Amino acid sequence: MSAHVRSNPAFDRLLEDAIPALLAGAHRRDEPPVDGGRWPVSVVCVPDETTRDVLAGVMDEAVTCAGPGHFETGRQDASHFTVRALEPYRAAASAHEPVTDGWISSLEDVGRESPPVRLRLTGVTLSVGGVMVQAEPVDDGPWELMRRLRAALGSLAWFEDQVLAGSVTASALAAVVLRSRNRAYRRIEAEETADVDADGIPDVYER
Repeated sequence: MSAHVRSNPAFDRLLEDAIPALLAGAHRRDEPPVDGGRWPVSVVCVPDETTRDVLAGVMDEAVTCAGPGHFETGRQDASHFTVRALEPYRAAASAHEPVTDGWISSLEDVGRESPPVRLRLTGVTLSVGGVMVQAEPVDDGPWELMRRLRAALGSLAWFEDQVLAGSVTASALAAVVLRSRNRAYRRIEAEETADVDADGIPDVYER
C-alpha cells in the first residue's frame, strides 16, 4: 500500500456524502440479498494473497470501530474488486444456465489477451454503505480490461449498460434542475436589488 495518499475526487465525493449520513444515522447496512437487489452476478478481480491479508487487517480495524452487524466483505476469502455486474441479483441463478456459458467464454477470451491488472491501494474512505479501500490504476490495464470485456460480452453486457445509461440520464436531469434553480435565484436577486430611481434603496422595499 502506498505511503503517499493522494486526493481523488471520486473517493472525496463518497466521503462528503457519507459523513452527514453517518452523523444523522441515515447510513445503510447491507442486508441479505433479494431478487433485483445488490450482490448480482459479477466479474471480479481477486487480489493476490499478500494484498488479501492487508485488506483483511484493514477490515478488522474497521469492524472494531463500526461494531457488529456489517457484511465483512474484506475477509481474506471474500475481498475483491468488481469489474462488471452482469445481471441483477437472482436467488435462482445457476452455474448451469445457458447464459453462464456465454459469460465464461467471454471471460476466457479476454483473459488470454489481457495483461495482469495492477492497482495501487491509496487509502481508506467511508461511503454511505460501508468502508472502502481506495484502489487506483497504475496504468491503462484496468480500463483496457473493461473495454475488452464489454466488447466480448456483446449483448450480454446489457445490465451494466442500462445502469450506466440511467446514471447519465439522472446526472443530465440534475444538471437541468440545477441550471433552472440558478436562473430562478438570479431572477430573484435581480428583483430584490433593482434600484431604478437610483436613490440607494432597492425598489422592492419602496412599494
